[in-house]
Amino acid sequence: VEVKARADEAGAAEALQLRQLRRLERAAAHFLGRNPALASLDLRFDAVLVTPFRLPRHMKDAWRP
Repeated sequence: VEVKARADEAGAAEALQLRQLRRLERAAAHFLGRNPALASLDLRFDAVLVTPFRLPRHMKDAWRP
């Protein structure tokens, strides 16, 4: 899960960059390398957008079109 906190939801959504996805992919690869029994499970990368005075918005599978 990638969490972005910004002044508004549009700004938080714009902060989701390919750089974060690549970092999450590397972390997942490292984790799965150390836990090979989990390698057959499906993966998804979610994001949570946090803005003042609103409930967080959970975006399931945020990097998949």
